[in-house]
Amino acid sequence: MKFLYLSCAFFFLPIPALAQVSADTGICSAGMTKEVCEAFKKTFYEVVTDENFDSSDYDGFVDSFNESFESIVKQPEFLNSLLESPSVKAKLDGIPLNMTFKIVDRENAESVLAVDFSYSKQLKRWNLNTDDSTIKNFSFDFALNGTATQKAEENPRNLIEMSVSAKWSNMPSFSAKEIGDVVVNDTCNKPEMIDDDYCAALDRSNYLNAFPGFAGTWFTNYGFDFGYEADQRFKATNRKISAFYFAAYEDFDRSTTMGKFNIKPAILISIDTVDPSAETPRAMAGDDSSYERISAEFSLSIPLHQLADIPYTLGFSYRAYQEVEASDIVKTVNLDRYRLRTYSLNTPIGLVVSYSSGRLPFGVEDENIVELGFKTYF
Repeated sequence: MKFLYLSCAFFFLPIPALAQVSADTGICSAGMTKEVCEAFKKTFYEVVTDENFDSSDYDGFVDSFNESFESIVKQPEFLNSLLESPSVKAKLDGIPLNMTFKIVDRENAESVLAVDFSYSKQLKRWNLNTDDSTIKNFSFDFALNGTATQKAEENPRNLIEMSVSAKWSNMPSFSAKEIGDVVVNDTCNKPEMIDDDYCAALDRSNYLNAFPGFAGTWFTNYGFDFGYEADQRFKATNRKISAFYFAAYEDFDRSTTMGKFNIKPAILISIDTVDPSAETPRAMAGDDSSYERISAEFSLSIPLHQLADIPYTLGFSYRAYQEVEASDIVKTVNLDRYRLRTYSLNTPIGLVVSYSSGRLPFGVEDENIVELGFKTYF
């Protein structure tokens, strides 16, 4: 099974993800810059009009496209334009280590310097049985994330999480048995015609004919976490075992609202068994027993390239933790539930602005904070 990819050394994109079409943008996705779109169109039509092109050989098409596209990718002017694409921003977030250095403006308190960090690594993966529509894997993964400030007592998001997970993953294969018919219009292949309505409609028709059947799809994984939660001083800690389910949705049909604007929702739900240390706020209130907890997170990513013609990405996340059958002691001091809402705006150069309200585990009171930071990747 082969994928069509952007050969920039650090990520690949399957065919429908690279060319998510709409009546407005033709063969190109809402996340593409014009330079990226021109390169994709040029390569696509060169391959399907080659005299040696065989429409029944999907793998051959992928090989030819990758070879032609790679020569364009290596050009410096193309790489510069690529870095302005929201699609690349989404892939950069998948790099193992990323950090955001920021200033945190706290309500009724002094501003503090902080760093958000996130590290993930797949320890081992096994490919399971794969059918025509789904790729299935089993893996062991490691993850570490949290927030640190110059002084631990000033940390408004005082939670560091570490986990080793055993999980099963499912994703669509994006395979095709053959390439459909394509109508070539030499006039539309000129760079100045990239915004022409007729040519965009022709590109869209060609793409849908070439790769029928790609539409909305789910990416899912589920399994077990063996985790550790701590405050910045590592005095208040929780050991936990969780069963979790994660699902992310992406619509490759550009005739729908979610597909056209490249809106991507995701949800994570877990059931946790938590063993707190004696230094946790809950234990210090008088209950240090183990307990069950339901945790959930919903996130939404909305690129603004198509909506507002700016290469920014709007994000929203909602995190919730709810203790199951909490004792009266825990309920009285309001430590049985935690909620955190975050709105963020990300720019292609790494600048991040966000507003959040609420608290995470180990937090005693809700806080409203505004953050201005810069994200970098390692």
